[in-house]
Amino acid sequence: MALYEQRLQTDLATIQEELSLIGERVEMALHNALYALFTHDETLANQTILGDMGINRLCLRLDRLCHSFIIRHQPSAGHLRSVLSALRMIDELERIGDYTTTISRAMLDMQHPPSGSLKQNLETMAQSAGTMLKQSLLAFASRDAQLARRTMPMADLVGQQLTAAFTDLEQAGNKHQYPVRFILNSSSLCTMLERVSDRAKNICEETLFMTAGEFKAEKYFSILFIDQDNSVKSQMAESIARRHYPTQALFSSAGQHAGTVDPNFLTFMRQQGCTFTEIRPKSLDALPLAPEDQIVVSLEGPVRSYPLPLSFHTTFLEWSVGEAPDEAENTSSKQEKYASLYREITAHLQTLMQTLRGEEIL
Repeated sequence: MALYEQRLQTDLATIQEELSLIGERVEMALHNALYALFTHDETLANQTILGDMGINRLCLRLDRLCHSFIIRHQPSAGHLRSVLSALRMIDELERIGDYTTTISRAMLDMQHPPSGSLKQNLETMAQSAGTMLKQSLLAFASRDAQLARRTMPMADLVGQQLTAAFTDLEQAGNKHQYPVRFILNSSSLCTMLERVSDRAKNICEETLFMTAGEFKAEKYFSILFIDQDNSVKSQMAESIARRHYPTQALFSSAGQHAGTVDPNFLTFMRQQGCTFTEIRPKSLDALPLAPEDQIVVSLEGPVRSYPLPLSFHTTFLEWSVGEAPDEAENTSSKQEKYASLYREITAHLQTLMQTLRGEEIL
């Protein structure tokens, strides 16, 4: 092996060793923060907070090593991907260290350890987040792309656990089971655990980038259009979206109740190029369980006026697009109103999809 290649490999090995050391420190910090939480060990919590200073110093040292490596070796291809991944890993690990500090500070601000369903929720989230972190670090260190792929979906599970925990906290607050300060700290604990899982997912994505040059996949959205009876506006929005953006998101529609469809509306939509043979309005209660990451768009009134559970990750919008025609109107008047709705909904959709996907969506 040439002297230059030997030095390059030695420097890369040093970077990997430093990353492994930081990963071990962060994993231990999370373990200690959670142990302190469930045992109410104030001494360990304070030690965890102070220990984050050492993690920060290690991250700063590794950052300098990575930049020096780039300047010294001017790497390309696989070597460059490794160093770029290491640089991004520094940020991921440093943030997880910060989350352990927040967990410890929240615990110190609580008068007693969590109990009952709150403890069960936190233990479940802690188990999932801790497993994700361990597996993601192992995948990165061993360059195991398959382990990274298997680990990533666990983030969705933690998101569901977060929603369940927030629901329990809300119910506990309504019943005045805990002081407000205790509930706020508990909410912070749940959020930090979810953020750990998100960062672990990012580490898995870095593993795929480093090993296979795969870039992070674009976020896939689930978009639900709602109105009163799902017979005109929401149906139109879903149809336009499916036609113009078939691969950009998952689209659906529903109403407060299921109405009836005017044959004139079906004729109009066929004239616009929509291929369905009939429209079957459906009510919100007929929908399957909503995904964690969902956008809800109301075309008639505030979203919160509908009997729709909004999870922590739900984003909701309200579009003003005019009124649908009355049943008693003549065919010509109906066609004009349908055309006006079509233009307005199309414009709103274009703006939304540009926001989600960027200018290249056009």
